[in-house]
Amino acid sequence: MKTILFIEDEELARQLVKLQLSSTGHDLILASDGLEGLTIASESSPDLILLDLMLPGLDGFEVLDRLRSNKETKDIPVIVLSAKTQASDKKMADRIGADAYLTKPYSKSDLLELIESHLQETVSSPQASASGRLFVFTGPRREDVSIVTAYTGKAHAREGSTTLLDLHPFSAEYAHLLNVDTIEEPISIDELLTDGDLSPLASTDETGLQAVYNIEGSGQAGEIRSEDLDRLMKAALQSSGVVLADTPLYPSDILSRAADSAERVLFVTRPTNSDLRRAQATLKMMRESNPKKSLDVVLMGSPSDSLPSEVAERVLARFPSDVPPDHPGFEKLAGQLGGMDIPE
Repeated sequence: MKTILFIEDEELARQLVKLQLSSTGHDLILASDGLEGLTIASESSPDLILLDLMLPGLDGFEVLDRLRSNKETKDIPVIVLSAKTQASDKKMADRIGADAYLTKPYSKSDLLELIESHLQETVSSPQASASGRLFVFTGPRREDVSIVTAYTGKAHAREGSTTLLDLHPFSAEYAHLLNVDTIEEPISIDELLTDGDLSPLASTDETGLQAVYNIEGSGQAGEIRSEDLDRLMKAALQSSGVVLADTPLYPSDILSRAADSAERVLFVTRPTNSDLRRAQATLKMMRESNPKKSLDVVLMGSPSDSLPSEVAERVLARFPSDVPPDHPGFEKLAGQLGGMDIPE
């Protein structure tokens, strides 16, 4: 049984939804205005929220914005139920972070189907039953992404449990970067996930960073498939406080799948025209697919010209193009991601 919060000021509408959900077995909590709904959401952590837009006091858009700004409620699926039919209203709700938009009047079957689909997504998410925090690193130049992921991981591992997942199949890049023994034979997904524990087949460096690489997926040519990714993420997140996933830009479905479960996505790029065009395209794709996701840019090298605004406003860290492993920026970046004390 799941808990659903319905924020609606009209008594008739509240009772109608209560009747429609009576056969599902889910527990329905009712709130008559935005402030009451925000309080209940923060204190009760419902599995899903149904939200009207035309509310007294705080309107639905403000309520949605506050839900997405609160770490206690930011990941709760929100379905907007509204008589507002303008495309601009739907676009605004989507931009703020609504997961779905259902226009009144709607059918009972449409409502129940939408509710169950979003409850199912919550249950099946790799993070749903995991305790760790996932950060995805990607970018057009593999060597830059590997350097940032490896040295940020080393910095964080000095403070707490950290796992690095290399999602490029058959890759042994991190053996050199972390100065650990090379895993000569590729590790199959089934072998890697025996008993759900990654530790026996991982390489651990002097900081305690646990790195999993040279993976052979279940795809025809050893590629990592979506189901492989889900199993890897679940195992890593259950056993580690922080997981850093080095994820290829392509295929885009793997990147999107990993990003859906990540707390933040970091796009590592050089300030060249071609790399910046890829950065812009990737940021646009990810904003459209998941507007709630925190997207950041890590810049490698100094730009000769001004950066595009959509890239410049997302720069979280800057490194020289020939950055050394002990650069203090890695410790600072680890702190920004993992909650460590950030040095001045």
